[in-house]
Amino acid sequence: MALPAVGRVVKQISPERFTFIKSAGHTLIPGNYVEVVPKKTDHRIPAIIEEFTGKELSPSSGVQRYAQYEYHCKILSSGVAYELVGATVFIPDPGASLAKLFSTQSKVSLNVGELSGIDGHVSVVLNGENLLGTHSCMLGSSGSGKTTLLGLLLEEILLNCPDTQIVILDLNSDFATFDQARLETDVNSKDNACENITDEVLRQQQKALKSISMDLIPLPQIKMQRFSSPDLLQLESIPYHFKVESLFDHFCKNLPKDKPISPATCEEKTRDAIQRNEGIPAGYRYLLQDEELKGLTILRDFFKRMKDAPIWSSEETDSLDLLEKSDPSRLIEYNLGRLQFSHRAILAEGVLRKLWERNEKTKNPTFVIIDEAHNLAPAIPEEPWQKRTLEWVNRISGEGRKYGLHLILVSQRPAKIHPNALDNCRNFFVLKLQNQDDLLSLSKSTLDVSAELISRAATFRRHEALIYGDLGPPAIIRTGRRRMN
Repeated sequence: MALPAVGRVVKQISPERFTFIKSAGHTLIPGNYVEVVPKKTDHRIPAIIEEFTGKELSPSSGVQRYAQYEYHCKILSSGVAYELVGATVFIPDPGASLAKLFSTQSKVSLNVGELSGIDGHVSVVLNGENLLGTHSCMLGSSGSGKTTLLGLLLEEILLNCPDTQIVILDLNSDFATFDQARLETDVNSKDNACENITDEVLRQQQKALKSISMDLIPLPQIKMQRFSSPDLLQLESIPYHFKVESLFDHFCKNLPKDKPISPATCEEKTRDAIQRNEGIPAGYRYLLQDEELKGLTILRDFFKRMKDAPIWSSEETDSLDLLEKSDPSRLIEYNLGRLQFSHRAILAEGVLRKLWERNEKTKNPTFVIIDEAHNLAPAIPEEPWQKRTLEWVNRISGEGRKYGLHLILVSQRPAKIHPNALDNCRNFFVLKLQNQDDLLSLSKSTLDVSAELISRAATFRRHEALIYGDLGPPAIIRTGRRRMN
C-alpha cells in the first residue's frame, strides 16, 4: 500500500537525478527512499535521497518565517526516461516496493542483512555475479562491525558460489575458528534487530558450511627457496653487497640436495666458517678478509634471525603448497596474527605471487581477502617489504580479474590505501568512519553516491553499513546474522 504524497519535483538535473520540495510530514534524510510518479502515468520510479539543502523564507504578507528544504535524489531503476518536473513524490511501501527493489534477479544471491531505518524486515540481497567479476572494499573503524559483515559475506559466498575459492590473509586472526558453528542463542541474539533464523534453516546452513573443505592455518610457514637471495636480504633490510650475496647463494645452493634448505643449517655453516675458516671452497676464500668477514657475520646473524622466526619452514613442504593442490580447499585462512609485520608481508607476498602464477594457467575463480590492507598496499610505502606487497596488490587490482582473481580489501583507513588499489574497486561496504580524510577519500573515488550520503557513515551505529557499487542499489543496512564463529 502506497503511503501519502510528500512533495513535488521542482527540477530535473539529468535523466537520473531530480530535486523535490517536501510538502508533508515525514522526516527525510540522505539514505531514505522515495518513489516519483510522473504526470499522466501510474508508474512508480524508485529513488534515493542523496542530500538536501534548506533555506528560510519570509512571506511578503507577514513576519512569520518558515524553512523550505530541497531534496536531491538519484533514480535507482533503468528504463524509459520521463519528464519529472511537477511529478508527485511518495514514501514507498517497505513490504512491497522496497522488498522488490532489494531482491535480485541474479543467479547468485547473497543476503547480507536488512534495510536500516525502516519499520519491518526488508532483506538486502546482493548480486553475487557482480561481486565475482569485480574488486571490493570493506571499510570501518575498530568496533564498527567489519568482521561480522565480512564473515557473513564469506558464508554467503561459500553457500551460493560453489565453484569459487576464498583465500584470507588474516592479519588479526579474526577467522581462526571459522569452521566452528555458533550456538543458536548467539546467532539469534537480541543485540541484532534482523529477523531470526529458524532452527531448521540454521541447522541446514551450518551443516552445509561445516561440510565445505577449509584449511585454517594457525602458524603459516614458507620455504626459503621460494625467494631469491636479493629478495630475502631486502625483505630483512640488509643492504645489498655482492660478496654477501655470493656467500648467501653458496650456503643455500651447496647444502645436501636431499634436504630442504634450513635457516638453522645455514646459520651453523656461517658460524663454522667464521670460527675455522673452513667449509668454504677455494674460490670463495678470498672473501674472508676483514671487510668480508664482517659481511659474513652479518649473514650469520641474518640466518640466526631466520632460524628463530616461526615463518621459515625447514620441511620439504610449506603453507603455500595448499594453493598448488589439484583439488584445493574452498577456504584457506592464513593466520598472520602471531608473525611480526615484515614476516606477515613475506608470507603475503608469497601467497599473492603463487595465486598469480597459478591463475595465469587455471583462472580458478578466487576471492583474495586482505585484512588491514593499508599495511600491505599503503598509499606511501615506507618499508622495503611494503613496496613489494604493494606491487602485487596493484598488479592483481589492475589485471587480476582476467585471471579470476578478485580482491576484497579490508581496512580502517581508506585514505591510507594506495589509490591504484582503491580506484579499481567497484563495490564498497562502508561501516562507521569518523575520520574526515577517509570520508573525503571515498567521496572522491565514486560517482555512484553523493559525498553527503557517504558522510552519513560518521553517524552509523555498530553493524550499520552503506553498500554501493555494482552489487545493487545503494543501501544502508544492518548486518544479518552469522552462523559460524
